Amino acid sequence: MIATALSALIAAPAAYAGTYPIVDSYAGEKFFGDVFWAAKDNSSVFSVNEAGRVILKVDNESFVPYNEKRFAPKLESKHAYQFDTVFVMDAVKVPYGCGVWPAFWTAALGTWPDGGEIDIFEGVNRQETNQYAVHTAGEGCYADFSVQMLGEPGVDNCSIGANYGAGCTVKDRNQNSYGPAFAQAGGGAYIMEFTKEFIKIWFKTRSEVPQSMTTDAKEINTDELGEPTAFYPNTRCNIERFFKPQSVIIDITMCGVWAGVKSTLQQTCPPLGERGFDLDVPLDKRVLSANSTEESCYLKYVINDQKDHLKDAYFELNYINIFSKAGVIGGDSDDKKDSKENENKDNNGNKDNKDGESKTSSASSPGTTGSGGEIIGASNSGASQTGPVAVAAGVLGAAVALLL
Repeated sequence: MIATALSALIAAPAAYAGTYPIVDSYAGEKFFGDVFWAAKDNSSVFSVNEAGRVILKVDNESFVPYNEKRFAPKLESKHAYQFDTVFVMDAVKVPYGCGVWPAFWTAALGTWPDGGEIDIFEGVNRQETNQYAVHTAGEGCYADFSVQMLGEPGVDNCSIGANYGAGCTVKDRNQNSYGPAFAQAGGGAYIMEFTKEFIKIWFKTRSEVPQSMTTDAKEINTDELGEPTAFYPNTRCNIERFFKPQSVIIDITMCGVWAGVKSTLQQTCPPLGERGFDLDVPLDKRVLSANSTEESCYLKYVINDQKDHLKDAYFELNYINIFSKAGVIGGDSDDKKDSKENENKDNNGNKDNKDGESKTSSASSPGTTGSGGEIIGASNSGASQTGPVAVAAGVLGAAVALLL
């Protein structure tokens, strides 16, 4: 009896180790906090439906002329979260479609990629499964793929200086983790546990989501989640050195340096053709025509009427919950990410980043942008738009909101 009791006492701390209390919850009308716009009502990309779920979508209602940009959402948390934190996104629908690049990810405050980045949910075009990735500044952080996990190991070097900045990747084997199959299965939840010892990510399709994981859950026990889909232990990476407190970002990019790359795009989407613009037509009157200009992701999937093509480019979210033993750190969005503005450059030497062809990059040529102008607001003073003012055909603008 004494031995049994002693065993129970010894086991108790191990069970507690995976239990985290709620610190922030974003759902329904309380999801957005203060949202401001430069040129358009926010209902085009942010809304709450009759079921009380949050809708984040690419604006597919507007006709976008050549050299202008399409509205797309990007939301960032005001806070950064320390080690010993769990991030959960529960959704019934995730964006997909040719030229579409959605993501739910975390990154450190300050200049990207210092302090690391963790991609919890990320996909492009019409790929069939989710891809997880970890990105670090400098050399020395590697994934240890000798550990047990459900996902398929990919590249092991996490440095943005290796493998074209792919990071250390794991591909989900579950066909319900992305695209139309995700919604057909009732959606699911993505969970990421962030500690000094490891980074673990789980995908749970709807039938696998624990009953304890609800919008109003007061805690989460990761010990109940089983084998992770992606597992990055500290055996080949000093996580405490390469990672700092993480803020939360959810966004949808159009085209960009992954979804918009011709070779990537054509893996799951129709080949790009030789259609282009009649250069004799004024800028504000141009539409696609059978001309000599080579077609690009921007020309085919961003401008003109995209109502039908972009009908599936939206998140339908039950909630984003954040659980932590360590609490939060306040942050100023202005100190955050310009994040990936330094990640890549296009062939013209211009900055091109994850936000490259839609939301928050500075305005640039129509071959490298989709919708632009960063908008950040946190008070009734309104919004400010960054990026060049003197743009050939103007800038529609983008949505960047601060979560509560």
